[in-house]
Amino acid sequence: MTAAEQIRQRGKLEGLQEGRVKSINLLMKLIRKRFGGISPNLEQKLQRSDLDILDRFGEKFFDFENLKDAERWMEKQGNG
Repeated sequence: MTAAEQIRQRGKLEGLQEGRVKSINLLMKLIRKRFGGISPNLEQKLQRSDLDILDRFGEKFFDFENLKDAERWMEKQGNG
């Protein structure tokens, strides 16, 4: 891999990580706004999740009636 390819690859990975962090922050804001808070357990699971899980969580978000529903959904995803 050339130096230019390595730089592009590194930039791509940094961009994906930045997008992941922004997704996590947005989801946590939505959870706090809707449910009045977030459990440490759910916050930890969000922090450990990859972008695909975060995206699916966002799609399901308005199906959750309460914080426990969100926590159960994350449990089923098997990330921690």
